[in-house]
Amino acid sequence: MKTLRLLVIALALVAAAGLAFAAGPLAIPKAAAGTGMNLKFVLVTHGSSGDPFHSVVKQGMEDAAKLFGVSAEFLMSEGDNAKEVSLMEQAIAGNPDGIGISIVDPVAFDDVIQKAINKGIPVIAFNNDDATTPNARLAYIGAAEHKVGYVLGKYMQQFLKKGDKIVIPEEVPGMSYAVNRSAGIIEAMKEIGVTAEELDAGYERAETTRRISAYLLGHKDVDAVLNVGGLTTEVAGMAVQDLKLQGKVVVGGFDLLPQTGPAIKAGITKAVIDQQPYLQGFYTVVELAMMRFGKFAAFDIDTGRGIVNDKNIDEVIGLAKNRIR
Repeated sequence: MKTLRLLVIALALVAAAGLAFAAGPLAIPKAAAGTGMNLKFVLVTHGSSGDPFHSVVKQGMEDAAKLFGVSAEFLMSEGDNAKEVSLMEQAIAGNPDGIGISIVDPVAFDDVIQKAINKGIPVIAFNNDDATTPNARLAYIGAAEHKVGYVLGKYMQQFLKKGDKIVIPEEVPGMSYAVNRSAGIIEAMKEIGVTAEELDAGYERAETTRRISAYLLGHKDVDAVLNVGGLTTEVAGMAVQDLKLQGKVVVGGFDLLPQTGPAIKAGITKAVIDQQPYLQGFYTVVELAMMRFGKFAAFDIDTGRGIVNDKNIDEVIGLAKNRIR
């Protein structure tokens, strides 16, 4: 009972402090640190080791693990669904106390998630979810993908007009986040008579840069690049600057990768949706821990659809550098 009380106090401290951090990782409240739950969790993601976005998710996971005295491992499939299934099998074989997984395909992970559940291992989706077809996962921690795409598109309407054209680069076309965010953007564009084309931009920085730059050079009539992922958002802002298209092509997208903040400050990137990846990693561990120790039921957490633009970038850019935003 004493340990449970400390855990509840820890959650209250986190909420009351508004996740107040020192420079670098989370400053763990002394009263809650090292409660020693002796639990093991594994988070499996489609992410790439070269994508700074997932380092923020991982930071959140690691800080929550320290806070609750548990161990947590972060496995990345580099955008390969088959590899992600294999990593899930690997995680299940280790018999952890809980698993988090980014569900980037509506079918590919159904069987392996059910396998974990049948073995008594709770599974929570984070960052990406299978919200439209049956899946055994217990909850989702992340942004509502179609909704955040629409919010981005709605915000960007002010920079466009009827008859304009946009391109939507996608790191991995067909993945659920890309499909749903793109659909939301396109819905908002249709409201003002703007046409959209989707582009397979790839998930490796050099190739993504090449494809976006080549598209802009070959399509002089494009008025905006609205992105569905952090990598393409960062690369698009850099490409517009390198090609001297500032003032002709506007950029919008997701997440606060290292060069996205400067692009916002320079007026190239007009806005990004901050889905708060730190919280996706953090609360996945928190929820799995509390489900095991306190027998709490799993529940969804919407990590937000806040807009970062030139009005508030100075408030969060330092946090982004420290892998918090």
